[in-house]
Amino acid sequence: MNKQKSEIIREAIRLYAQNIENSKKSRLQNAIQKTLQADLKENQKMENILNDGI
Repeated sequence: MNKQKSEIIREAIRLYAQNIENSKKSRLQNAIQKTLQADLKENQKMENILNDGI
């Protein structure tokens, strides 16, 4: 293990940045999924209301 201290620090920063990016992507995907499910439920309610009215 002949890495210089600066190389180790750069690698640690890169891994930390990757971890943050993956975390943000995961949270965004979860938020999108929740919104999609809520919109689907709302759409189904509206369709039921329209069908009951016909």
